[in-house]
Amino acid sequence: MAEWKNRKALRRRVREVIRAYPSMGAADAPERRAEYKAVRDALRAAERLPDGYWRVRLVRLALMGDRRTIDGAALECHVSPRTARNWNGAFILAVAKNLNWI
Repeated sequence: MAEWKNRKALRRRVREVIRAYPSMGAADAPERRAEYKAVRDALRAAERLPDGYWRVRLVRLALMGDRRTIDGAALECHVSPRTARNWNGAFILAVAKNLNWI
C-alpha cells in the first residue's frame, strides 16, 4: 500500500492514471498494466450499477479524451452537478482501491 502525504496528492495521481487510460494497453510495462487493469475494473464495476451507463459516460467526459468540466459533463449526463461530483469522486476512489493505494 502506497504512502500518501495527503488526499489531494492521491486524487491528483489517480486522475493522471485515469486520463492516461485511453492510450494505455494491456501489453505495456508491468506498472502500467496494473494501472490499466485498475481503471478497467473500476469502469466495469460502475457499468454494473443501476445508473452505470451515465456514470461511465460522466467519467469519460470529465476525465478521459475530450475532457469537460464536471458541471458540463453533468449537463450532458442529465444529472445535477452535485451528483456528478459524487460519482466522479467515487470512481476516483474505486481506482485508488483497485491499485491498493488506500
